[in-house]
Amino acid sequence: PDTTLDEICRVLKPGGQFVVFGPNPRHYYALLTRLTPMRFHRFWVAKLLGESTHADVFPPFYRWGRLKDYRQAAERLPWDLVELHSWPGPTEYTRVLPIHFLFVLTDRLLSLSRQFHLLFLGVFKKRLNRKP
Repeated sequence: PDTTLDEICRVLKPGGQFVVFGPNPRHYYALLTRLTPMRFHRFWVAKLLGESTHADVFPPFYRWGRLKDYRQAAERLPWDLVELHSWPGPTEYTRVLPIHFLFVLTDRLLSLSRQFHLLFLGVFKKRLNRKP
């Protein structure tokens, strides 16, 4: 992640903006995803979508995306974090389960703490070069 962010910093013009959107590795969906085998992910997507496609099923690999990662990037690089949005977890993934209400309750409790929201979207703006 740092190499990618450094490259974005290198090519982004002063005053330029870019958007980062992704899942929060601290959300319990991400934790559960890491603990389950790929064959389960393929089965679950097929069950939810009613298809046997594997196009949107990828191995989970989270190295960046926590709330503090967005803030640290703005501190480490010459950027301002001009917007930061977050969304708590959706519960439609579990709607077919008999214990769906437990996921709804968990999501509502976690929505109270932004650091545990499912998704973050950050808008960064590269600071203007100030010549003395």
